Amino acid sequence: MENQIRFAWNDIGAPGATVSFDDPGSPKGNKNTAEPETKPKERDIKALQEEAARCFPGSMARSLDWLNREYKLGANKSIEDIYKELRDKVKDVAGTTVEKATAQIRLKDEYADATFGKIVTKVYDPLGFVNRIPGVKERGPDVETLVEWLTREIETEDVELAYFWRKGTDGATTDGAHIVTLVGVYKTKDGKIKVRYRDDDHQGDDAKGDTEVMEAELYLKDDVYRFGSDQSLVWYGASESVPEPATVTLTGLGLAVLALRRRLVRHGRRRPGRGADPLEAVPGRKALPGRDPLRRWNGA
Repeated sequence: MENQIRFAWNDIGAPGATVSFDDPGSPKGNKNTAEPETKPKERDIKALQEEAARCFPGSMARSLDWLNREYKLGANKSIEDIYKELRDKVKDVAGTTVEKATAQIRLKDEYADATFGKIVTKVYDPLGFVNRIPGVKERGPDVETLVEWLTREIETEDVELAYFWRKGTDGATTDGAHIVTLVGVYKTKDGKIKVRYRDDDHQGDDAKGDTEVMEAELYLKDDVYRFGSDQSLVWYGASESVPEPATVTLTGLGLAVLALRRRLVRHGRRRPGRGADPLEAVPGRKALPGRDPLRRWNGA
């Protein structure tokens, strides 16, 4: 992983540190010209107009709106309602780019739980640039590839993909980052992986933004996933889902057992010679340092 990150930085140079995570803009996608190996399964993701520098609440609103309609979660909210509420919830997030992205995902997870009932959030973190978030499941290349994760998640979950790029990529005038809502993933007959997505590539202009589904190739170059261009690196993937009833039941049972165990410990009902209750001191993985993928790699 260390060599992978170093390559990414040394090969293309990391974007400037002053760029915010949710800066607007994305390299333009290409219309579908490659014949798919199988007909891609696509979901009905609604179009959404975003304000400038609001791609995070925009991408999440598209996803949560689909989840609400697909699984009949019963929240009486339009996609615009969800977008505005998420926008207001994350607008004051501060810190490094990594800290901001981590906080935004955490706040989105809290919002989803409060609005739609228990929602499971997962993150795929290929470069180690999202800090650990309590309650959020995390995967990485040590477990499975990004393509494997995406193709599995897109079957039943809503999925977002974040990436960052360098000035000059597809005409970009600044370094920056962006996040999009996936509509589908498919493989062409010549073996290429294509992602279909929605985003507002003209934020602030309601007449031009999010008018059609876009497409980009997802491919590996020197062990780093690229999004449509050698200079656009995948930052992370995120997904949201409704837990299976059996999972909810088992989780509730586990919490009940834990609560009973703690009550017994508080009342002194502990076997002789035992130390602290192991259920009260389960070590968690330490949060990763606040490395910022929009700062130049310095070898630290």
